[in-house]
Parts: sequence; C-alpha cells; structure tokens
Amino acid sequence: MDKQDSNLEYYKWLPLNLIKKDDQIDTALFQLDNYDGTLLLPLKLGNAEKMQVGDAVYFIGFPYAAQLMNEGYGITLIVNQGIISSVKRNGINPDHPLDWFIIDAISNPGNSGCPLINSVTNEVVGQMISSFRTPSRKYQDLEIREPMHIAGAKPINLAKNFLKKL
Repeated sequence: MDKQDSNLEYYKWLPLNLIKKDDQIDTALFQLDNYDGTLLLPLKLGNAEKMQVGDAVYFIGFPYAAQLMNEGYGITLIVNQGIISSVKRNGINPDHPLDWFIIDAISNPGNSGCPLINSVTNEVVGQMISSFRTPSRKYQDLEIREPMHIAGAKPINLAKNFLKKL
C-alpha cells in the first residue's frame, strides 16, 4: 500500500505484551517495550476520590478509527471535554468506594479505554469504558445511533489498586 494512500505516514504499529488483566474491574496492564521515536509521553495518575460533580475533565481517544481511515482522514486523535455530572459510589467494598463517573460529553466507539483527565491538574482520574446511546433507527440504508451526550468512566483508583497488587 502506498503511504500517501494509507494516511499512516506518521504512525506505526507497536507490539504490546499483556502482563495481567482483571475482568472484574475491566482493566488490563500491557507493556510496551520501546516507544523511542514516538510521540508517546507518560501521564501522571491522579486521585479519583478528589473528583466531584461539576469538575471539568477531558478525554483523548481515537473514535471511529477504522471508518475515519477509510474515509481518508487517517488516524485521527480526538479530544472531548465535559464535566463530571454524577459520581456513583456503591459503598460495598472499602477498597473501591467509588465505582463510576457519569460525564456530560459525547463518547463514541473507539474512546473505550482512553484516559479521563482532570482539566486543572492534567492527571488521569478515570478510564473511559462506555458511552450511552439512543436505540438505533434506520435512515435509508444506515443504522444510526445518536449519542446522548453522556459517557461513563471507571475511576483510576481501581487501576492504581490493581497495579499495587502486582
């Protein structure tokens, strides 16, 4: 494939090694052996317990990556901003008192797993895992699912506790 046609001239695939995963908290740890020559930078993990309703956040991901590549846009990094609309706590497990953030932002397929970042500290406070959508409807030959302008994220403290156990 010609690089001009692929829109991948600034990107390369990097192999990842799965170190450990925990299906209960939907978290996995991967190792990247070499990221020299990439634009990857480390992100600092914050404390999700400090986040409150109304706090400003943003998330970075690659929604609809395959579709955007097929339409000629190449790999497209998208930044979304929002606020924390609701904090869900179950209170059952003292090690995990915070279970879920509801964010008033559009999250699309491809945002899953991307970092939720505190807009003030630029620290990762959550992991996007879901978006909420209206039921699908047909328009001509297309199935359309409109975003509801809310998204969900797991607090980063779950992943931090997961890392401590390693």
